[in-house]
Amino acid sequence: MADFFRILIDMIRILLQIYAFIIVARVFVSYFVSKQNASTAFIYRITEPPLKLFRKLLPYNKRGIDWSPLLVLIAIVIASLLLYSLKNAIS
Repeated sequence: MADFFRILIDMIRILLQIYAFIIVARVFVSYFVSKQNASTAFIYRITEPPLKLFRKLLPYNKRGIDWSPLLVLIAIVIASLLLYSLKNAIS
């Protein structure tokens, strides 16, 4: 049973890493791609919910810098570290 949970935790951590790469891709897309196409629409659609949540937590920034991707990436790192600790505790 412990092996099942270790594998499950590893799978969740891999999904979190993939999502982190997608967040980074969104940052680059927002800076360098001016046209919306199917792939950029997909990236925006799957990344907008957590970014929107973190934007609500942040105060208004007059300089126009969106710090929400950084906060989401920090949250992903923290979640991954907690899962790693849980995996080691199960062993």
